[in-house]
Amino acid sequence: MSPSCWSCRSCAPGLCDGFLWFQLCSLVNVLNDLSYGVCFYISGDFLTEKSSFCKSFSSETQWVLALLPYWFRFAQCLKRYKDSGATRQLWNAGKYALSLNTTFWSSMNKHFPSTFTVPWVSCAVVSTLASYSWDLKADWGLLEWRSPPNPSDRSFRARMNALFLRRQRVLRWSLPYYVAMISDGLF
Repeated sequence: MSPSCWSCRSCAPGLCDGFLWFQLCSLVNVLNDLSYGVCFYISGDFLTEKSSFCKSFSSETQWVLALLPYWFRFAQCLKRYKDSGATRQLWNAGKYALSLNTTFWSSMNKHFPSTFTVPWVSCAVVSTLASYSWDLKADWGLLEWRSPPNPSDRSFRARMNALFLRRQRVLRWSLPYYVAMISDGLF
């Protein structure tokens, strides 16, 4: 059994590949909070009013915890590209490379606040736009530019059913898809 499927043994082949690291990428802040909480109780910092050990420990280790899930997803995408030759995997690896850069510059900005603000914000903006575009286009299959199924139907509803949505959808109505596109960008 490959290490990428350790988290869910009963899944279909290919479904679990990367599932654990994909989930951990979404839980980076939780991992950092968890590491601080574990340190806080194991070290006994909760017994004193000063919790200086865990604050310094957490600030030194949180960048590693933040980088690891992105690094493993990046490596998985490169491996998938090597195995399949699909350029889509290179684009996905690029998205995770941008996340790695953003995390690195964020850590540098925490340690040297005024020096690294511009690279951090620049990387964060580019990474956010790339991830949002990837979510809509590659993960959800949205943002497909196509003409209405019936060219003679020029109604607003027919045009909206065609605008940016794939032909085969789970829901019949198009409004939930547009709400999801907007809310994914906002939240």
